[in-house]
Order: sequence, then C-alpha cells, then structure tokens
Amino acid sequence: MKLKLENSPIAFNENQLALFLQTIAADYKKNISTLLFTFLNRVDMLQKNQSYLGHDTHTDVITFDYSNETTLEAEVYISIPQATENAKKLQQNTENEFLRLIVHAVLHCVGFKDKTKDERTIMRKKEDYYLSMFHVKQHTAHV
Repeated sequence: MKLKLENSPIAFNENQLALFLQTIAADYKKNISTLLFTFLNRVDMLQKNQSYLGHDTHTDVITFDYSNETTLEAEVYISIPQATENAKKLQQNTENEFLRLIVHAVLHCVGFKDKTKDERTIMRKKEDYYLSMFHVKQHTAHV
C-alpha cells in the first residue's frame, strides 16, 4: 500500500494510519493500492472545487476515486481552514477532524455516499465507529 500525506498540518504516524485505513478497506473486502492526501489552503481548495466539480463553494474534502471492485485508489484534497472550522463547531480537536475527513474519503471509496440526509447519517455513524476504533488501537499501542 502506498499512503502519501502532502502538507499535512498533523504529524500522523503514517505506518499506523496506513494499517488503520487497510482495516477499513478490509471490512469491505478491498485492498488499498494508493491513497494520496493533499492538505490545501482555502483558495486552492475552492479552485479545485470550481475546476473539477463546478461548485463555487467551500468544502472540507474532495475525493477523486479511481478504485475498482477490489482495490482502492484515490486522490483526496482536504481544506485545512475548513477542517479547523469544523473542529471548533463540533467542539473537537483538529487531529480528530482531519482523521474524520480521511476516514470519510475512504468510506466514499468503498461505496458510501452522502448526498441525502439518510446517507449522511449512515456516513457519520461509520465515521464515528472507525474513529473510536482508531483511538482504541492507538491507546492500546501505548500500553
């Protein structure tokens, strides 16, 4: 598996993060080939949203999913300022919010959508489940 974090504001342990993301993919009988996460400022993120999606709005994450039936491959762009605002609004730390957006992107790649209210509810429950699993694994790794 190739995992790349470009311009990440958080010093994630890439080996632990890779294992965690592989666990998510395995739950859906998928392997990970390549995941590239690029963290952007507000201007660059808006430009991606306008150029590639035709949206003239700010967003926290954009996933370009190149996966097939068995293998995940994606380019993911995460807005640093939007994630920071989300963390404040949701009263959580920024590391958790960045991790949530990473999980969110992987969930898109395994087939989850978030266009409707019901889809967003399911997506949020899955994010919460995997975030809690990540933190349990991190805690037990230090014990």
